[in-house]
Amino acid sequence: MDKYYGDYEIFDSHVHPIGGTGLEGFIKAAKAFIDDVQVSGVNLLCINNRRFGTVGADLLCLALKAQDPRFTVYGSFAYWRDAMGHDGPGLKAQLESFMAAGFDGLKMLEGKPTERAANKKALDDPCYDLAFELLEKTGYHIISHINDPEEFWDPETCPKWANGGKGGYWDTAKYLTKEQQYTENENLLSRHPKINVTHAHAYFLSNFPERMAAFLDKFPNVTIDLCPGIEMFDGFTKQHKRWREIFVAYQDRFVFGTDNVIIPSGPSPISHDGSSRYKVENVVRFISSSDEFEAWGYKLKGLDLPAEAVKKILRANYLRLRGEPKPINKDAAIAYGEALFAEIKDRDDIAPAHINDVVEAIKYFKAH
Repeated sequence: MDKYYGDYEIFDSHVHPIGGTGLEGFIKAAKAFIDDVQVSGVNLLCINNRRFGTVGADLLCLALKAQDPRFTVYGSFAYWRDAMGHDGPGLKAQLESFMAAGFDGLKMLEGKPTERAANKKALDDPCYDLAFELLEKTGYHIISHINDPEEFWDPETCPKWANGGKGGYWDTAKYLTKEQQYTENENLLSRHPKINVTHAHAYFLSNFPERMAAFLDKFPNVTIDLCPGIEMFDGFTKQHKRWREIFVAYQDRFVFGTDNVIIPSGPSPISHDGSSRYKVENVVRFISSSDEFEAWGYKLKGLDLPAEAVKKILRANYLRLRGEPKPINKDAAIAYGEALFAEIKDRDDIAPAHINDVVEAIKYFKAH
């Protein structure tokens, strides 16, 4: 094994797919990706929301999963899909379509400030209740992005690449504050305390270890992923002793992920945090060793967690949360694809290549 991986087996719970080159090109890129980063499995988080550049990627991922058991795939609510709707019944119907087709969980980006502003619905809006009741009942796993680093709300500290290069979120006419979004999310958690949800990027609390411990105590079914958020490892290092205590005490509550991107062609939309393998190496090195090393422009000191805790974080915790991979139902996958195609086939704001992704995935499931 790699010197930074040791003998650890890794499952990356947080990788994003981007389509646009058809099924064959996507499958080739996905298999090259997993061989390059040398992990045992990858969970693909599809983001529909309002992002037309990923339309069809969820069906490509489902076809990939049918061929290669190293991959699982999560769907996401598409708020631009008028036929599906995004009121309470519409969101529940979308969730049921994911479950029926064989998606393994739900990805939610609704709590990212840009998405929250675009959706114009509070994170604790009653429209989510029907879906969350089903999520509670089934234990279907969610990976949810809530907020962003606090420096994004400060024009003096916000990095240039934040908010797609547009700066941060200090314009309160457009964006909520970080605390307002935390309040909305935790209101929803209080209404649905049994949901099986992982909050991405350490819930952007790396500078607040006591708040993290209190949050985990208050919501015992919530877990946390360690996707960079490159700034969060600096936060962990600055309060090293306390964070190590928290990681040991709550070792069943942290999950490995990278926020890597599988894209068959063109540059990655996430480029400020280095290559795919670089991110895997840095996160594994940080939790498993006592090394002092530089990464992402920060001087970091590894947490040197016990081997058993590292094993849980790198693989076992995620697999427990997700459960067994869901079986693919080809008829339901075809029905999902055909309903999607009917909505996008005549739209001029969706590139033909992404419409073709849907067509090719439907053909695949009909042929197999």
